[in-house]
Amino acid sequence: WLGSYGSTYEAFKARHPDKAPEDLGSMGYAGEEALFISRQIVEEAYEDSERSLNWYRSYNASRSSAKKYFDSVVDLPIEDFAFCNDSVTMWTNPLFMNEYAKWSGDLDGLELVTEGY
Repeated sequence: WLGSYGSTYEAFKARHPDKAPEDLGSMGYAGEEALFISRQIVEEAYEDSERSLNWYRSYNASRSSAKKYFDSVVDLPIEDFAFCNDSVTMWTNPLFMNEYAKWSGDLDGLELVTEGY
């Protein structure tokens, strides 16, 4: 998963060595990013509402809410967050953000700079 974030990861690791994830090697298949939900949460949601949190369509907020099975963002320690305007993140790098703007078309929240976004 570090493949697409190599330089960003190294910069983050240098600034936050206690929070940087450790690459433990292959999981046996190729992939870039994934969402991990503990077996306990998956089973609790299924027992409670027969909702399968293993399936992306279960997160359709217009049909129902899965949020009761997760902590709220306000419950997370603020010191564990990396801020979007931190100069060493991909969020402030036009190389990354220009591609994001190009492929997503989502310009809300992007700031126009000399090099693009």
